[in-house]
Amino acid sequence: LRLAAGLTEVCQVLSDQFMHRTRARGAYLLVSDREEALGATVASGILKMLLTLPVCPPLPLGNTSSPSIWDDPSWEPLCEALKEHLSDLAWEMVQSAVSIAIPMTGAHARLVLVWQSPKQMGMAFDREVADLTESLETALRQARIQKQLENTNEELQLLQELAITCGSERSLNAICAKILSVALSEVRLERGTIRLHRPENDWVLHTPTDRTDDEVPPVISTNSGLRRCLTSEEPFVIKSRNEEWQRYLESLGNGARRRYLELFSYLVV
Repeated sequence: LRLAAGLTEVCQVLSDQFMHRTRARGAYLLVSDREEALGATVASGILKMLLTLPVCPPLPLGNTSSPSIWDDPSWEPLCEALKEHLSDLAWEMVQSAVSIAIPMTGAHARLVLVWQSPKQMGMAFDREVADLTESLETALRQARIQKQLENTNEELQLLQELAITCGSERSLNAICAKILSVALSEVRLERGTIRLHRPENDWVLHTPTDRTDDEVPPVISTNSGLRRCLTSEEPFVIKSRNEEWQRYLESLGNGARRRYLELFSYLVV
């Protein structure tokens, strides 16, 4: 474990160890972090073939075992995959299986083991599962820290690029274009504009667009969302079904501006 570099490598080592400790023919381990978008799917022994499939067959959820998976409907998807991969040898090589839900904080983990015969299944694996859980928790904590460090480094790099651009550009439009590019990349939005509010001529566009002036006018009046923007210190979301937003769209008539704005499910202001 000390030599394993990341979450996937640690999970692979744990899967191999668990398979050997329980004398199983194969192991399949799935780990998914609910918050940090981290995860790993690994397999050992005969179940490595599941990783070659376009989609893994649905496996029984929770804690369940079967001395004969060929007579158990809940294991039918796995049986079909085994038959496709091993042909006539499938029944001889795998008879029994167990699915174990690994209790974890803020994450989901599941382990599947298969044996050649019911006699090899043994009894409960409480001690092994406890060891596995502890190791997975440690690996996930380290992976979360690494992910946060990577995110911080990316943010610092974007800020550095932005600072360089702002320092080297003399044009307000060029600076706004770079700020918009960074913002869209950071929050993974599809399109956006930067407008500056000027009391004498409302909201003036300062970023390039590939749309027509009718769709994205150079100057727009203050609407309910922009009015809120003037007093809000935090970004906020306007959903397309928002009543005030719908009234604003109706006020635009049936022109190009309305049709363009109706393409979006939500706006971040």
